Amino acid sequence: GVNSGAYCFEVTIVKTGLSHGNGIARVGWSAAHASLDLGTDSAGYGYGGTAKAANNRRFDDYGETFGDGDTIGCYINFDSRRISFSKNGTDMGMAFALGKSSATFFPGCV
Repeated sequence: GVNSGAYCFEVTIVKTGLSHGNGIARVGWSAAHASLDLGTDSAGYGYGGTAKAANNRRFDDYGETFGDGDTIGCYINFDSRRISFSKNGTDMGMAFALGKSSATFFPGCV
């Protein structure tokens, strides 16, 4: 996990399952104690394919929809205390402010 500096990872969406009606993707960062359902508790921060930023069961409009073939970049910067995302190389802007959290974060994808 990471708890200082700045990090990123990318996920390329191969198949979301939407054509069969059984799933969408959500990617982001979470602390070790967070729910595996990314973005549904206070320790997980996700960006979903429906163009929503998710944290603590709050789903706010953010970025653009994404799906099969898209590459999503997930960024965390402990110096600026921000989490942000990109879609196919285009910055979607800040999604979350980390506040004073001292947690160690891990990449997540569901």
